[in-house]
Amino acid sequence: MTTHAAAQETPHTTLGAPQLPPGRDNPKPPSTARTLMDIANERDRRSGFRPPDARPPARGPWLQKTRLVNNEFALERATRQRRIIAYARIGAGGQADNELAAVRRLIDEHGHVVLREVTDVSALHAPLSRDGWVEARRLVHAGLADGIAVLNRDAVSVRDEEYEDELLWLGERPALLLLVISEAT
Repeated sequence: MTTHAAAQETPHTTLGAPQLPPGRDNPKPPSTARTLMDIANERDRRSGFRPPDARPPARGPWLQKTRLVNNEFALERATRQRRIIAYARIGAGGQADNELAAVRRLIDEHGHVVLREVTDVSALHAPLSRDGWVEARRLVHAGLADGIAVLNRDAVSVRDEEYEDELLWLGERPALLLLVISEAT
């Protein structure tokens, strides 16, 4: 019977009994053996792997690079002075004068010509739901304009997917998208 009593006094040594965490009541040191999960996690950290549910990296630099590559391609094909739409999106009751002035200066600095000024008075709507943006796209599509200039990317869209769609559409023409304030700032 002494064996049975000894087993009740030290449950961490008895098979099937709950294990106690290391500490004052359990003098057994923690295991230093690496598990397969430890090895896999270390490999993933070194390789830069991100699990699918992790937040994706910022798309701003990629979108900026896409715009610059599109613009470079459009400029390589230029045989004449480029005709650019000056576009501004303003809030209800707002004034577009300062924004359009900055956009006109940008167009002039690049040596292009302002073909037309187009504005939209709107909240944060998708680009294709704004009459002014649709008009600017129509002029580019018809070949009457060689690009669009805006204050910043938010004038096109605050949503990455919508902004990317517009970049790709302009890049297929090829047409310029000039920003007074680039995506990186």
